[in-house]
Amino acid sequence: CVGCVWVSACRVSALNKSGSLRTPATLNHLRMVDASGRLVMQYLIYVSRYHMLNQFESIEMCKLVFGSNGLNSGLLSEFTPLTEPLLFFKSLMNEDKITFSDELGDLLLSHSDDKKLALSVFSKCSPPNPTKILQTLIEIGDFSLVSQFIKEHQASDWPTITTDIRSLLNSLLIRQTH
Repeated sequence: CVGCVWVSACRVSALNKSGSLRTPATLNHLRMVDASGRLVMQYLIYVSRYHMLNQFESIEMCKLVFGSNGLNSGLLSEFTPLTEPLLFFKSLMNEDKITFSDELGDLLLSHSDDKKLALSVFSKCSPPNPTKILQTLIEIGDFSLVSQFIKEHQASDWPTITTDIRSLLNSLLIRQTH
């Protein structure tokens, strides 16, 4: 069966110890074979059973789990008992199966209603991006945490942070007036 060959290829790629097969090209090949996302999801589930997802895989998992293509919970139910996208993604994070990046945090901000999840990603990036953390704290609206964050990061790039604060507050004011 043709599908079985691709499932086997997913297993081989996922179990490859060197990680040399775990590339954006592999994800693109799987997407070309199966536009529904099922094959990519199967691949990512296999990888996550044995390894931490790399940056590209983590971003792809986020896109599939929270994506607007309507696959999220239906697709999840085929592979995991956790069919609620937010719970599933949090479980991957708690199991140290996700590689954190600014791009992943940005995706979570735009695709998930849980801004604290994006904040957690931004905070765990290496190195953390103070601007992204500050922006998310402001969007969450917890100004005591904003104040605490600013006090803790006074020694860092203060002129950039104050400029960022001004632009973030201006953008929030513009959004509220429309």
